[in-house]
Amino acid sequence: MPITSNLWTATAGEQALSAPLDGDVIADAVIIGGGFTGLSAALHLAESGASVRVVAVTHPEYIARMDEFLCADGACAMLMRGTEGEAYANPRRRPAMKFYADGALAFTVEAQGGGAPPNADVPDQPGVDDNAALIRAMLDGSVPVPPPIRDQVDALARHARRD
Repeated sequence: MPITSNLWTATAGEQALSAPLDGDVIADAVIIGGGFTGLSAALHLAESGASVRVVAVTHPEYIARMDEFLCADGACAMLMRGTEGEAYANPRRRPAMKFYADGALAFTVEAQGGGAPPNADVPDQPGVDDNAALIRAMLDGSVPVPPPIRDQVDALARHARRD
């Protein structure tokens, strides 16, 4: 059954499509992963005046290619792998993350082991409206942000400060 309604279609409004890239692109930051965390980081960087590239990666073989590319490119970037059907900002488990600066691996954050354990603070709410309400509640502080997402945001902030 195809998905006809999701948070993006429910809230984004009409979007203009951009043309494919033609040639080299220079950016202050590259965000690998177009999920909630990646796009939020890109938005905050862009609002601060940085130029940002966002690239999504889901397959292990692409991680190795992107690792090589980010080192060769000299980009300021985060590389994180999600799996198909799994959000990049997973509230139940922290994925491995790699951070790059000036053509080198700056630091890594290890993945949380095991599967995606139940989390009483994050109920399974697959509906668009329920997910949107849960995210809003986390943003306004009425529901705690799950530790795996806090870890991701803290790592992005550390990288942005170049700690």
